[in-house]
Amino acid sequence: MQRNKRLSMEILACVEAEDMGTGVSAADIGLAVHGHRGALTDIDEYHVKLLVDCGLLKVEEDDHFFTHSYHLTWSGHDLLDALRSEFST
Repeated sequence: MQRNKRLSMEILACVEAEDMGTGVSAADIGLAVHGHRGALTDIDEYHVKLLVDCGLLKVEEDDHFFTHSYHLTWSGHDLLDALRSEFST
């Protein structure tokens, strides 16, 4: 699967905009990226995993409810700023 910088930017921007301290759910990411709540596509999940694996997103797992919440890291903010600059031209 190929990496999509624009999709990565949309995911990071969603987490930045929606996280008020409790994290952002996968359903919230789906709503921001696709306009509807629900399960992420395989492509979305792949990109979220890449962003987590390289330390741009932090994931918190709730084992009781089997949910995940995502938070932007400092590095995630830096990349989001860079991607916004890249795509604004």
